[in-house]
Amino acid sequence: MNSTRLTQLHTDIDERVRVIRTGHTDWLCGKGCDNCCKRLADVPQLTTDEWALLQEGLAALPPDQLGLITARIAALGPRPARPVTCP
Repeated sequence: MNSTRLTQLHTDIDERVRVIRTGHTDWLCGKGCDNCCKRLADVPQLTTDEWALLQEGLAALPPDQLGLITARIAALGPRPARPVTCP
């Protein structure tokens, strides 16, 4: 990545952080914090109750919509563990 693109990336990240902090004053997004960047890129960790609610919602979908979701998930294929870089 050349320095111009890297500078633009840093500018984009700074702007995104600014938007987040403005809209969500309770979020502790700031310099040196990378937990969200690492955690949000992972497969979501859901509680048993959250999984049950998700299953209930999926079961209520029309078959064609559920089929589309299933196909999109299958198209992702297996993803090996890898280092995750903040977007």
